[in-house]
Amino acid sequence: MADRAGEFHSDVEPPRRPRPTVGRLLGGLLFGLVVAAALVGALLLGRPALDVDQQQAPHAPEAADGR
Repeated sequence: MADRAGEFHSDVEPPRRPRPTVGRLLGGLLFGLVVAAALVGALLLGRPALDVDQQQAPHAPEAADGR
């Protein structure tokens, strides 16, 4: 009988999901905009640190020159 349990298919459909409300749609849109703005902000703030031309080699203090 355990073999037949896997073969059984019901013709009863599960209940449909309720349509999202306007507030829920706007909340999802707002969340997406916040995430996108955070990614753009992180890119803009991190861009100067990734710029190779602007980086200078750190200078060693005079005592560490070894002269």
